[in-house]
Amino acid sequence: MKPVLSEAQLIRLKEYKFKAEGASILDNVLKDFWGYLAEHIPMWVAPNVISFLGLATLVITTFPLFLYCPTATEEVPCWFYINCITGLFIIQTLDGLDGIHARRTGSGSPVGAIVDSACDIIALGIGVTSVLVAMQLGTSPEWMFNYHLLCFSIDYAMYWKNCFLDALYYGL
Repeated sequence: MKPVLSEAQLIRLKEYKFKAEGASILDNVLKDFWGYLAEHIPMWVAPNVISFLGLATLVITTFPLFLYCPTATEEVPCWFYINCITGLFIIQTLDGLDGIHARRTGSGSPVGAIVDSACDIIALGIGVTSVLVAMQLGTSPEWMFNYHLLCFSIDYAMYWKNCFLDALYYGL
């Protein structure tokens, strides 16, 4: 069986280290909140489990929206939006926790960073789609496509920038 990655790619994967720099408006508040929550996670829990739990929560909380509004043209009750917002808050919280927990347990790895990035990309797709469904953009599929393309292009550009500049910079 032919190896999936070459020796050079395996070496680069072992050397990869994610770095993020900058500050957002809520950065200090959220770091304190995530630090408090991270102290209550058992040390035996793998960081990737936290990533997958966040993604599963988002899927579970947004799934009723997609069932209730299959053509993205229907108006939905208020509690659907609250449900989706709760799912987005939980995935953002767990996404912040997984990295803290990985550093806390010393179990951070390049593969874990890839799993985290993959969960982030899937969550971005679900989150953007749920917002577009809530906006009832099913009447304009070209706008739905353009919004998805824009969001994924920005996300790809940020990860590309991280890979080549070795640091992801973000601001307000």
